[in-house]
Amino acid sequence: MDIKWIGSSNFGYPDGTKGRNGYAPIAVVMHIAEGSLIGCDNWFNSPNNPGSSTHYAIGKTGEIHQYVDEADAAWGNGQVKKPSWLLLVENVNPNLYAVSIEHEGHTGEPWTEEMFQADVWLVGQICQRWDIPIDSDHIIGHYRIDSVNRSRCPGTGLPWDRLLAELAKAEPVEDEVHKLQRQVAALQAKLDSIGRLVKTTSASQVYLLKDDMLYPIANVQTLDLLYSSSLVEVVPAAELAGLAQGVEIDVA
Repeated sequence: MDIKWIGSSNFGYPDGTKGRNGYAPIAVVMHIAEGSLIGCDNWFNSPNNPGSSTHYAIGKTGEIHQYVDEADAAWGNGQVKKPSWLLLVENVNPNLYAVSIEHEGHTGEPWTEEMFQADVWLVGQICQRWDIPIDSDHIIGHYRIDSVNRSRCPGTGLPWDRLLAELAKAEPVEDEVHKLQRQVAALQAKLDSIGRLVKTTSASQVYLLKDDMLYPIANVQTLDLLYSSSLVEVVPAAELAGLAQGVEIDVA
């Protein structure tokens, strides 16, 4: 299966911090979006979002979107209120040791078969990567962490027994072709969000081209530290003519 990288700046403690403060994922937490897949894309990147995100969201068609790297902490499970989950670490935000998955739809709606099969594949991959056991203590609903405000998350639509049974049948193995395709697609999406590195045939100056603005790269040292010279595209001078210039990018 393919995963579409969407991205979100809502991750980490403090905000935007890479990594998990020394913790590793021990569980997968399932959520219901109470809305659409595109709604998740928009909300996790909205300036009006006070602080929420998940690592993934799965649509009714089985499409999988990713917002936060699994190695980083998303913001889906931070409120702990009257929990029933026995594996909670006292005084540690559960986002630091969980991977969270949102699902398109509303509480009580049954999972589509496509969404269910995407869950089997994705949860299996996550558990394999992080050596997470396949059982009801390590694959849980959000309500196990917050039974007050999230008592119906993910709701009755998820067939838990069938999910655990399917996951237990075999350890899923991602073939190398799909693994490389996923990694390339995720890298390309990240590069696209950063912008393009460009120069013309007649000049040595390298620019970051983003949103029709040219940002001069100060020097080779800055280029090497922030990007990679192998990513610089040589383009016709006409393509850059007339574009406005932004501030110079310099690590000094």
